[in-house]
Parts: sequence; structure tokens; C-alpha cells
Amino acid sequence: MRVSETPYIETERIEKRVAVLASAIDTMAGDTKLLLLTVLDGAVPFSKLLRSKLTCSYESGTVRAKSYAGTMSGGEVEIPIHYDGPLQGRKILIVEDIVDTGRTADALIRVLEQEGPAWVRMVSLLDKPARRVVAYRPALTGFRIQDRFVVGFGMDYDGKYRELPDIRILEP
Repeated sequence: MRVSETPYIETERIEKRVAVLASAIDTMAGDTKLLLLTVLDGAVPFSKLLRSKLTCSYESGTVRAKSYAGTMSGGEVEIPIHYDGPLQGRKILIVEDIVDTGRTADALIRVLEQEGPAWVRMVSLLDKPARRVVAYRPALTGFRIQDRFVVGFGMDYDGKYRELPDIRILEP
């Protein structure tokens, strides 16, 4: 496997789109303090950039949700949440790098809804609907992409390529 020489989505496009997403999130939040739960490790660069552009009040937490081994989704999702406060009555926004099969997104939403929040929504940098096996669509999406395995800007292939500043295609 190798990474494409040319970016699939350039850094500048990511930055511009994240500014638009931040504006929409500010409107969604209103006067309420949001709880942003960043999905580790892939969504960390996206979350950092998003938080730098938000003007609304928010608190941060993390969640680790994993369903991939190599380039294939395994189907089972592990979900430990790392936030010390109560979730009941909160507006929770999950910050995700990519929605692919929808299994992880669906599992995260179901787990968090059991805690009685005001609402749970997701913002995803990327959405790959061609691979969807669970009927789920993020509330906000940066880019809809084709059925390609992508890396960079936090996304990896077996721990490699997270550090790329843009998004690239992993080629056989």
C-alpha cells in the first residue's frame, strides 16, 4: 500500500470548510454550553481546528470508538467515554473524522442517548455513504467522498499517515 502523491482534499479546502461547520455549530448551540466529544485518535486534528473557529461556549471530552483493522471495518464497536461530568440534559456534539459504514456513529449515538442528554448530534469531517450498512447520516458534514480509503489529517492506516496535513488516498 502507498499513499497518493496528490492530495485528495487540500489543507486550504479543509480549513475553509471547517470554518463553515463552526459557524453552523455556533448557531446550533445558541446560548447553551455544548459538550464536544472528540472521537480518538482520528478526529483530533479536525477537532482542534474546529474548536479554534468556534465562538460558542463548550466543554471537551473524548471517546474512543474503534471498528477498523487494516482497511476493513470489523463490525463490533468499542466505546469508552472520557468525560467526568453528567451527560443528562446536555447538548452533545460528537466530533468524528469519517462516517463510513455508520456502525460506529450509530453505536455512539445509542450509548450517549442512554444518558438522557437534551440531544446528541455528530459533525463529521468526511462522509462516505457508499459504504453505509447502518442508516445514519451526520447532522453536519465537511465533505462527502467516494468509496476510497483515505489517510491524513488524523486518519491512519495501521497507525501510519496520521501526520499528513491534508487528506490522501491509500492506493494498493
